[in-house]
Amino acid sequence: MRNILFIFISLSLSTLVLQNTYAQINDKWQGVGIETNFLGGQIIKHSKKFTAPIPAFSSTLDINMVWQTYGKKAWHQGRGFPAVGVGITFTDYGNNAVFGQCIGIYTDLQIPLVRGKQWEWTLKVGDGIGYVTRKYGTPTANDTTNTAIGSHINDFAILLTDVRYHVNKHWDIQAGANFTHISNAGFKSPNLGVNMVGAHIGIRYFPTTSTPDRIIKDPVKLSNRWLAQMRAGISFKEARAAGKPIKPTYLGALYISKRWLSKNKFFTGIDYAYHEDVYAFL
Repeated sequence: MRNILFIFISLSLSTLVLQNTYAQINDKWQGVGIETNFLGGQIIKHSKKFTAPIPAFSSTLDINMVWQTYGKKAWHQGRGFPAVGVGITFTDYGNNAVFGQCIGIYTDLQIPLVRGKQWEWTLKVGDGIGYVTRKYGTPTANDTTNTAIGSHINDFAILLTDVRYHVNKHWDIQAGANFTHISNAGFKSPNLGVNMVGAHIGIRYFPTTSTPDRIIKDPVKLSNRWLAQMRAGISFKEARAAGKPIKPTYLGALYISKRWLSKNKFFTGIDYAYHEDVYAFL
């Protein structure tokens, strides 16, 4: 945790150096900035099968490249000019012998909930890939206690809500609550997943400006049409059978959709899944 906190402070101070060069950056970089957050919290024991000891404290360093939309695309204005980004996280769960550490890379969408001149409240949703250094079955003394993670590669999801204060057009400070999740969706077992909740503090820096001039256009009126659609997919899961083979699951869907208010859709339909891992078990 001390290492992550030290890196957070170092990154926060290093952004001061960028302030001396912002005037030399081309206008096309308006709305582009860097965000650093220090997350502190604890793992949630969400299942009776989760027998691993819960560390007293877990911490995460989150670094995110932010792009504030300004209306270049029609959906920017339709969604209230959200921010998009690409982030990387370094998580220390507080017990390396059991849970190890996680490096996550994700893309995110930050949606404004309440916006004022100096204050705003936002919701950020991100998803990507997480690499976990410790998994069930690794040759350590405590390997069998970590029934949460069965593979090094996992899905990484992050949810943050921030209350942010705009110091000026370059600097923001923020604090809020967060939730992170890692899991491999049953590709390798055991796979209870690791959920972590906590609070965070952070800063954002935009070398040019955090509020680029917006392009305001008349909303595009799309017909609220009905559509018939279909999808097909494939996934893989470890079978509870001798040798633990990885078996495919075939997915199909037939559904109809109805556009609403020119920008939303309702869906209804039928899903079908064929699980070969179930037949392997039987």
